[in-house]
Amino acid sequence: ENDTIKLKPGTLTGYGNNNINPQKDLIIMGVGGADSVTIDVGASFNNRYYGFHLYNYTYTAMKIKGVTIVNAISPDGNGGAIKIDNAGFIEIEDCVIGPGNKAASGAGIYINDTDVNVSGTTIKGNTAPMTSGYFSGEVKGVGLYINSGNSNTVNITNCLIRGNSGTASGNQNDMYGGGFYAIGSSTTNFINTFIYNNDLSRSGTSGWWSRGGGGAVTNGAQVYFVHSDILKNNAENTSSASDGRGGALWLGGSNGASVYFLNSIIWGNTASTSDASEQMFASENFPYIVMNYSDAQVATSGTDNLNEDPKFANEDNNNYALSLRSGLLGVGATSSMTSIAGASLIPDTDILGNDRPGSGGGNPDIGAIENALSDSPVPDAPSGLTATAGDGQVDLSWTASSDSDVSKYGIYYATSSEPSVKQFEVSNATSITVSDLSNNINYYFRITAIDDNSYESSYSDEVSAAPQFSGSTIYVDGSATGSEDGSQSNPYHTLQEAISAEATTDGKRILVLAGTYTYDSGSGSGTTYNFDYNDQDGYQSGSFTVSGNTVTTINFTHSNQNLYSGNDWTIQTGTSHFNSIYDYSVEASNSSGVYFQFEQSYVQIVNQYNQYQGGHNQSVYQSSFAANAVIDLQGKNITLEAVSGPDSTFIDGEGDYTALDMDAGNDDYDGYASST
Repeated sequence: ENDTIKLKPGTLTGYGNNNINPQKDLIIMGVGGADSVTIDVGASFNNRYYGFHLYNYTYTAMKIKGVTIVNAISPDGNGGAIKIDNAGFIEIEDCVIGPGNKAASGAGIYINDTDVNVSGTTIKGNTAPMTSGYFSGEVKGVGLYINSGNSNTVNITNCLIRGNSGTASGNQNDMYGGGFYAIGSSTTNFINTFIYNNDLSRSGTSGWWSRGGGGAVTNGAQVYFVHSDILKNNAENTSSASDGRGGALWLGGSNGASVYFLNSIIWGNTASTSDASEQMFASENFPYIVMNYSDAQVATSGTDNLNEDPKFANEDNNNYALSLRSGLLGVGATSSMTSIAGASLIPDTDILGNDRPGSGGGNPDIGAIENALSDSPVPDAPSGLTATAGDGQVDLSWTASSDSDVSKYGIYYATSSEPSVKQFEVSNATSITVSDLSNNINYYFRITAIDDNSYESSYSDEVSAAPQFSGSTIYVDGSATGSEDGSQSNPYHTLQEAISAEATTDGKRILVLAGTYTYDSGSGSGTTYNFDYNDQDGYQSGSFTVSGNTVTTINFTHSNQNLYSGNDWTIQTGTSHFNSIYDYSVEASNSSGVYFQFEQSYVQIVNQYNQYQGGHNQSVYQSSFAANAVIDLQGKNITLEAVSGPDSTFIDGEGDYTALDMDAGNDDYDGYASST
C-alpha cells in the first residue's frame, strides 16, 4: 500500500503486463518518462486485453505516471489502454496513451463512476475500427469516455487529445465523439488542453450518424473548457452528407447537459453536412451553452467573444501558439472575474508551464499557450485600397493607418490572385502609381503597413485592375506575334481587332504597317456571341468569338475574383466547337489555373484548388456579324492610315469581298447621311 513501483527504461510486454489491477494504492512510474518506458499490451483480435483495468477497489492515492501504453484491445468494447470502473480516485500523469489501442468507447481511457485527474498526458492514435468487426454497438468517445451517475469530477489538464478516429460503414454503429464523450451527472474540466485532428468517418448508407468529431456531451453532463483549443476535428458520412454533424462537438441537451467555454478557441472544424453552423456544433434537445472571452469559427453570443482567424504560429505543423499577428493576445478573462462561469478554473500557467499572463502583464491570452506580450505589436492592415487602371500602369490609393508608428507600406502585386511577393515599399504615402505593366492583363494588388520596428501587418483586402492602351494612335501589324494592346510596341495583329477594341473610339487614328490584309484578318476574323448565366455568386456574362465552326477567343471575368481569378483565357480547341446557338461547347483555361466550361445545357467553373460551381439559366445570342467586307468600321469615326503608303499596304478582297463596309444607313459617320 502506497508504495512506488519504478519501471526501468524499455518495453514491457506479455504476461503480467496486461489487465493490470493492483487493488492497492500504488504509484506506478516509468523511469525517464513516457519516452523511455512503454507497456505494449500486445493484444490481438482473438486475444484481447486492457492495459490497466482498475475496478473492485476504492483507490485514494493510485497514480500511473510517465509510461506509454499501446496495442490494447477491449474485451467488451469499453475501455482499451486504461479502463477505470467505480474505483474511487485515480491520477494519470505525464503518460502517452496510444497509438494502437482499440475499443468502441474509450480506446484510450475509459472512466466510469470515478474521480480522475489526468494531467500532462497525450491521448493519440486510438481507434474504433467498427468496419473490421472488432466491436458492435455505438461508438462513444474514441480517445476518452467519461460516465458518472454519482456526480464525479474528471479534470483533464495540460493534455493533448489528438488523432483519434472512429470508422464505420453500412447498417451499423452510430458514432459520437472522436476525441471524447461525456455523459451522466459528471463534471469534466478541460483546462489548458488541445483537442485536435480527431475524426469520425462512416460510409455506405444514410440514416447512421457521425456526430462530434472533437467530442460529444449529453444526458446531464457538465463540461467546462478553459484555455482549451478544439481544432480541425471532423465528422462525416461520405454516403449521406447530412448525417455528418458537429465538426467540433455534438451536444445533446437531455437531463440538463451544459457546456461552458472561457478563454478558449474553436476553429477549423469540419463536418460533411452543408449546414455552416454545424461545422462547429450540432445539438439536440436544447443543451445549455455559455461562451465568454473565446474565439469561435461561428459567431457566438456571450461576453467579448471573437469570430476571427486566431493566426497560429504554424498550424500546418501543428504549432498552435499564437503568432504576433494574433488578435487573441491579451484579451482573455482573468480569474478575478468571478461572475463568469469557469473563472475559478483559470490556471496561473499555460500548457507549457509559462506564466499566465506573460511578462508583458495585462490580461491572459485566449487559448492554451500564453505569449509573453500583452498585445500584438503588429499594426492593423491598411483599409480602403482602390485601383484605377491607366495605360501600362495602375494608380493605387488607400486610407492611412491609424497606428502612429507606421512609417511605410509594402506593395504586393501579381497577375494571379493573392500576391505574396513584395514588389517595393513606399514611405509616408497613401497613394502610388505602379508602372511598367502590360496592357490588357489583369493585375491583383494588396498592401501591408510596416511600423518603425519592422513589424508588418497582414494583407489589406485585394483589388484588381487591367491597364488599357489609351493613346490616340493605334497600331496594326499583320506580321506581329505575342501580346497585343494597340501600342507601337504591341500592335494588334488584325485590322478588325484594332477597330473593334473598346479603346478605339471616335477620333482615334489607326496606323497600319506594311502588309496584305484579307477578309480572314479583317471583319471575317470572327462573329461575336454574348452569353450569360446565373450561379451562386449571381449574374455572370461575357462573349466569345467564332470563325467558321471554331471558337477563337473568349472575353469573360467571373464576378468572384477571389475564388475564380483571371481573364486571360486560352481556348481548348480540341473540345470547343460552335455549330449554332443550340449546339456549342466553349472550354478555356487561364494563367490563374481556372477552368471554364460553357455549353447549351451545362456550365462549370473550377479553380486551382478544385473548388467549383455550376450555373443555370444560360443564354447565347449573336452580338456582331461577320461582314461581307475586309474592313467593317462599325460606326466609328476613325482614321485608317497606311504607314508605308499604298505601294506596300494592301486590302485584298480576294475577288469575294469588298474592301470597306461603311453602312451609313445603320451607322452614323461624320459627313454621311442616311438614305432616309
